[in-house]
Amino acid sequence: MTIARPLIALLTLAFLLTPLAAGAENERTVEADGYLLPETAKQLRHKPVPMPELIKRAESGEVWAQNRLAERYLKGIEAPQHFAKAKDWYTRAANQGYGPAMLQLGELYSHNKGGFLNLPEAYFWYSLATANKMPAALTRRDSLLEKLTPAEVAKAQDRSAHWAPKPEGGAKP
Repeated sequence: MTIARPLIALLTLAFLLTPLAAGAENERTVEADGYLLPETAKQLRHKPVPMPELIKRAESGEVWAQNRLAERYLKGIEAPQHFAKAKDWYTRAANQGYGPAMLQLGELYSHNKGGFLNLPEAYFWYSLATANKMPAALTRRDSLLEKLTPAEVAKAQDRSAHWAPKPEGGAKP
């Protein structure tokens, strides 16, 4: 009887805490990149969204939709692979201050994928992504230092220091 009572209490506690832990994990998933989104955007962000609806939401200025649409064009998911369209959508999301899109622009500009090789531009976007709590951007940005001139680095740093997001009117980061 002495073992049964603590065991029952422990099982009851575990049973009660499991839904709370699951809810906390869902919140971390939604807010993992530091952005709070309206409830409908939170729900759609991690579910398949049909291409027409995604385009509509992206065009209305919703950053999560712009970023996901860019990813689809980059990878050729539900649309032909199109690097220029991917870059344009990532740029729209990044210009609103969306860190994941900034990181992806750094990737596009630091590699010759799609013909956008521009290391000073990659350094600029990686710098902004670093400031937006995207840890991978820091090492990628710093790896470009030996490939850039001091003047290019200074110019990119100055641009990033004076940069400000420009919201479009959709779900804000």
